[in-house]
Amino acid sequence: MLIHILLARVYTPEDFGVFALYTSATGVIIVLAGARYEMATMLPRHDVEARVIQTLAMRIILSSAGITTLVAITCYPVLASLPSIGPWQGLAFLGAGVTVALSATLAARSFWLTRTERYGVLAGNRVLQSASSALGQLLCGLSGIGGALGLMCGQAAGQLLALLRLRSHTPELRQDPSVMSDGRPVPSVREMAIRYRRMPLLNGPNALVDALRINGINILIAQVAVSQLGQFDQAWRLLQVPVALITGAVAQVFFRTLTTIEPGHMRPLVMRLVRRAGVAAVIPFILIFILSPALFPLLLGHQWTEAGYFARALTPWLAMTVMTSPISQVFIVTERQQWLLAFAIVYCVVPLAILYLSPYDLLTTVSVMSMAMALLLGGMILLAWHVSGLYDRQGSEDR
Repeated sequence: MLIHILLARVYTPEDFGVFALYTSATGVIIVLAGARYEMATMLPRHDVEARVIQTLAMRIILSSAGITTLVAITCYPVLASLPSIGPWQGLAFLGAGVTVALSATLAARSFWLTRTERYGVLAGNRVLQSASSALGQLLCGLSGIGGALGLMCGQAAGQLLALLRLRSHTPELRQDPSVMSDGRPVPSVREMAIRYRRMPLLNGPNALVDALRINGINILIAQVAVSQLGQFDQAWRLLQVPVALITGAVAQVFFRTLTTIEPGHMRPLVMRLVRRAGVAAVIPFILIFILSPALFPLLLGHQWTEAGYFARALTPWLAMTVMTSPISQVFIVTERQQWLLAFAIVYCVVPLAILYLSPYDLLTTVSVMSMAMALLLGGMILLAWHVSGLYDRQGSEDR
């Protein structure tokens, strides 16, 4: 976050706006790059089966990255001709395949670290990736590789550094699975793909809808102006640093706990997590709401005044995100992904419809959207409460 204060003075709102479009384009691909098989790493009883799943996910990720690179090369002339992007900024999009490969691989490997309960390595890797990416972007900007290209190159450098560190901590993933089998037969990649086919079939659509929501918001804001998207993205990016770090870490640990919890204990665990997250979020987000309009231009420079007001507008939504982000795992563990998909569709349609149909200015529209999303997340808490109760009751009846 400290480095980001300097980034805001090196790059312009237009630079961040084009980079937000780049991350939107790659973001949709990243969440599906491994066909969601990486999440199945948590599910097998034996590590050797989870190791085969990792191999399966990596093969799909590398194929997705290769296809993305070919598409990016094909689309470059069109992007370079757009006035809001141009030839230089358009070069960033040629790195889309690299971004997909690095981001998806880091996500896949994090599930292995969670399965083996190496939370210290996982946390250290998150911090290293975030800090080194920001530092890389700063160095690119200062050395003359500016615009979205500098932001992309810096991000890729940080991801690569984090991946190399992670590789050194997971030598077992480079072993032959038969070495880890302890005499058990090693399933083939094809067998594991068939056994956990529900991940791409049921969880895949959930992930796609979420990606369309997140990245669709950026694309619709860009229709107003790329610089406005840069202001919005700056607010979202800075507030997401603590939010994503906390919710991501809690979700990983919570997922591991849920996969081993006995029926009868899930609902109390879910509600306890929501209460604690709510208490933790209240004071920080009240301060963000009050201080952000003055704090953003003070720290980032006068050109980021609008970002402070966008940060205030986003406060209700992000506060509820802290409370609800981990509990989405409940639907996966209880095998009720279809419920999560139904919610995800509504959660996607509502913000895009508000942005597209609103007659108000962009800031007012974002405020309305934020309140609507906060209310929807309140509904998700009720849904998770119901689903966890069904799981507890069903488990009691089975016993």
